[in-house]
Amino acid sequence: RVRHYRHVSSTNDIVAELADQGAPHGTVVVADAQTAGRGRHGNRWFSPVGTGLYVSVLLRTVSAPVLTLAAGVAVAEALRAGEGLEATLEWPNDVVVMGDGPSRKLAGILTEATAEGDRARVVVGIGINLRDAAWPAELVHAVASVEGVTGRPVDAASLLVELLAAVAGRYAEVESGALTALLARWESFA
Repeated sequence: RVRHYRHVSSTNDIVAELADQGAPHGTVVVADAQTAGRGRHGNRWFSPVGTGLYVSVLLRTVSAPVLTLAAGVAVAEALRAGEGLEATLEWPNDVVVMGDGPSRKLAGILTEATAEGDRARVVVGIGINLRDAAWPAELVHAVASVEGVTGRPVDAASLLVELLAAVAGRYAEVESGALTALLARWESFA
């Protein structure tokens, strides 16, 4: 159930619209660019064409509050497995890499939950900087890209497969109630 778009306002917005229309659990939206990508507290997620992996996943759960942490673990796992990157996590939703100076943001997670009876409909949005871009001045020293860190091309499709597998694994952990294991995994990346 992966839907691909060239340009969207926000992958989270598209998944929310699809959910309103009855889209099933596990629906995925991927875009080449977002014109209104966003992060926490209304911050903008810079997402120009061809520079990132912009994906949102529709999940239904009784444990919505921990899905941001689960998604962070999934992103770090996918970057380590797929790209050999030593990505770490910063509370609550940033995936970063260390360099010569302070950590630099490589990816971010935005979860948005809506009640649906005894469960929650959660849209998990993930943005990963794949390639360097003409970053806005306020971001130049705060962000990094997979290719900029590794020095080699990244295959977005392969990374997407790694990411979705990791999200599914962490979601299963949340649903099974294995929160202690999830928190330990999160702490190992922090």
